[in-house]
Amino acid sequence: MKKLVLSMYDTAAQGGRFFIENFGSFLVATLVLTVSTIVFWFSVMFAVSGLVHFLMADFSMEARKPIFYLVSFMLMQFFGAGLLLGYYKWTLDLYDTGKACLNTLFSYFHMALRGMVATLFYVGMVVVGLCFFLFPGIYIALRLGYYAYFIVDKNVGAIESLQKSWELTEKRVGYVLGIEVLVGLLKMIPLINFLLFGFGSATWIVAYRNLLAQKQGYVREEKE
Repeated sequence: MKKLVLSMYDTAAQGGRFFIENFGSFLVATLVLTVSTIVFWFSVMFAVSGLVHFLMADFSMEARKPIFYLVSFMLMQFFGAGLLLGYYKWTLDLYDTGKACLNTLFSYFHMALRGMVATLFYVGMVVVGLCFFLFPGIYIALRLGYYAYFIVDKNVGAIESLQKSWELTEKRVGYVLGIEVLVGLLKMIPLINFLLFGFGSATWIVAYRNLLAQKQGYVREEKE
């Protein structure tokens, strides 16, 4: 069997190399995501405002506002979920094959509802855990944090994606926590955060692939 060392430092280094080697691709993808989100936001505001005004012409402005905000919020959540899943898949393709098509960013809206449901359960369980002396919430967040990758990578359902993330991180909470802390510390530095906008995504992808390798039968040594 092949022996691989599971180390948060090595993972961060791999993520850094992956990001630097594909800096241009990450930059273009980030710009596309940013512009698409802005355009969609303005489009939603305009379209929903007109639709609510047309359907609720006899209602007062105060009565229209809750409907306007609710519909706009749900549409933005749907768009955001689909775009985020597309970005995860794009990053996975780039890491696995060395190339990825920008069309992938917009190819996973059919999974957006699945992602929204999984996120709702994820946030709900984390919030409940945080209510019990904080640490259970952090533990749950670390164990379930890879659910979105399973949705796009393995095409599983919302609940199954959470279950698979839980299984993936079994006995690896220290490793996952180390990755989160390391990336989080770098993001706290404004200039570094600006320059390394895709470093977090790159590192999390490497960590996900490394954890999957463990489940596929590799012998690993833990190194902190």
